[in-house]
Amino acid sequence: MLVLTKSEEKVKELESRLKTEHESMTGCAHSGIRSIASRAQEIASIAWLVGGLHDASVPDIPKGCEKIVPCHCTSRKAEIGSAFGQAVEIQ
Repeated sequence: MLVLTKSEEKVKELESRLKTEHESMTGCAHSGIRSIASRAQEIASIAWLVGGLHDASVPDIPKGCEKIVPCHCTSRKAEIGSAFGQAVEIQ
């Protein structure tokens, strides 16, 4: 399933969900992980968040994530890693 996050009628980000697994994989999250997560949570809760988190800070990460894997295009990996401890796998 693909979730589209729109801004001013233009598609800004694509995010894919594994509907039965509650996993969310982001691209670069340029439109902000909050807006992407908000749209994704309309479908199901997010247990795993994997992908680029762009400029996300700790308060931007959805509550209840069991695993967070910040990949490319994540500028605050160390901050996120410190805040969420073993739930984070730095790539």
